[in-house]
Amino acid sequence: MKSKARFLKEKNITEFLDGLRQRIIPSYIYLIYGDEEFLIEIAYNRLKKIINGVVLKYYGNSFKLEDFFREVTSFGLFEKRVRKIFVIKMAEKLKKDILLELVEKNKNLWNDKRYLFLVSRDVRKWRNIELDWKVVQRVKAVFPPFARFKLWVQRELQSAGLLFSAKTLEKIVSLLPKNLFDAQNELNKIKLYFAKNKYIDADVVERVISPYKEENVFKMIDASLAGKTKEAIIENENLKGIRALSKLNILTKIIIKKFEKENPFVLIKLLKLMPKIYEYEKLIKISNRVDEEEVFKNFLLDL
Repeated sequence: MKSKARFLKEKNITEFLDGLRQRIIPSYIYLIYGDEEFLIEIAYNRLKKIINGVVLKYYGNSFKLEDFFREVTSFGLFEKRVRKIFVIKMAEKLKKDILLELVEKNKNLWNDKRYLFLVSRDVRKWRNIELDWKVVQRVKAVFPPFARFKLWVQRELQSAGLLFSAKTLEKIVSLLPKNLFDAQNELNKIKLYFAKNKYIDADVVERVISPYKEENVFKMIDASLAGKTKEAIIENENLKGIRALSKLNILTKIIIKKFEKENPFVLIKLLKLMPKIYEYEKLIKISNRVDEEEVFKNFLLDL
């Protein structure tokens, strides 16, 4: 576990997972950053399996240091041999003094019975914090290279006993969304659909995988928030196959995300838009006779 190096070299998530597959545990403290939540979850669950431990999850936006340390340091009568992995999601929300308490002042707490995973979407906040990088393993969780992604898809389908041609595999890989959480959901649909005859038909698979046009969704949202109604409607027309309710939910999340940056103009926009968003969501949900795309187009006109 100890390293003679001045710091532990940053790993990418696939490299880290490969090491865990060989039962290589480089540290007791991990800073994992990036947007591949699916791979991050695989990482701490793989460690859980290696050490025969349990995973306890916390969240940076509701984190209470005293309660956390109480759990870390307490061992009940039947817990003395239990190994624990403490996962703090949204770690970018933690204050600097709390981070230092966790990683610097109390680094001796973390050992082969207690592991700490700090999970953050953004690592920029950490750059100005003096941490002991000899004991903290940084892991970058981003979408894997194409060849690795293709191999993962192939193994997932083969593990379900499905048969397919090289051409069909290429088609599936090209159609899947480029984040592993959504890609896994689509693969599960393929497994269920072709479970009976076991052979994946290339022409049919295109109808099984949901259209995934993330780029166009964001173009439509950017145009909406910029007040470019005609452009927003055109982009909306390019989103065939994505339900209006899904687009409303995405739009809501984007507005809230922008609001979190404390931009007062976005706050005003948010307050004006929220009633309309809920109004249109309700309209779409309660009536099967409503043309969703027409409702959503009206919503864009109202922006």
